[in-house]
Amino acid sequence: AVRDPTLLRSQLECWSTTKLRRRLVADFGQEPLPENCSRSDVMDQLLTLYAKESSNTYEDEVINPQCQQGMRKVIRTSGILIKDASLLDNLLLALTEWKNGWTNKNNERTAIHAENYMILTSPASWENLGRNKRQKAEAKLNANGTIWKLAKQVMESVDEEFAERYTALAVTHNFIGSPHIDRQNIGPFYGLSLGDFDDGTGGIMVECSARIVAHNNTKNRVARVDGRFPHWVAPYDNENKQRFSVIFYQTMGKYEQIGTSVFNLCDDDDFLREV
Repeated sequence: AVRDPTLLRSQLECWSTTKLRRRLVADFGQEPLPENCSRSDVMDQLLTLYAKESSNTYEDEVINPQCQQGMRKVIRTSGILIKDASLLDNLLLALTEWKNGWTNKNNERTAIHAENYMILTSPASWENLGRNKRQKAEAKLNANGTIWKLAKQVMESVDEEFAERYTALAVTHNFIGSPHIDRQNIGPFYGLSLGDFDDGTGGIMVECSARIVAHNNTKNRVARVDGRFPHWVAPYDNENKQRFSVIFYQTMGKYEQIGTSVFNLCDDDDFLREV
């Protein structure tokens, strides 16, 4: 089922039951729940505690724990601006042609809410594939070689070392919400978005801690985010605007230990606000 990204419950559902139990103890000072408590019981208690905190902050508002919005502090940060306008224009043109090549929606990751979603993999990742899967991966990469080539040029302008390491691209059109965790990733990813959607919208949201999330501006910018934390796309006008994204990620190689979820925080207080 598609999760409503504005609901706190949807943002927390990504976590395992063990992680939710730890949050009750570590972040809310609760006693550990009995082992026979169900995931639903754990989630209900956690949502109730969040609702109590929100009620203390917004005294005039009655909050339903199950339907409460994700009212956590939001840190706004921006990725690295790609200054080569012609490179971005060419990539946007290639992405638009890719989108226009489908009569109906093409979504290779059905748990994600997007009009089009495609995964391209690098030849280095085909080593252990069977013959048929390898041929399909190669044919898809060849058919979308322009996107792969231009995306690689973008990454080379930001992080030459990672440009040689990433093993896959997730290419999307009008990705909406969809809180999730990328469990196959072995380290942080880089994300770029393009299109005519409004500035300040459609960024990558990622949980930083129990009470803080970050909004990463990726429009014409590349931001580094650890997708092993819950993350989703911030609202934008998907009915009237176009938003494409390219996610550079790695599923093979040396595992990078999980640390922070964002890497380019802005120190300007104007970028801090609660929603």
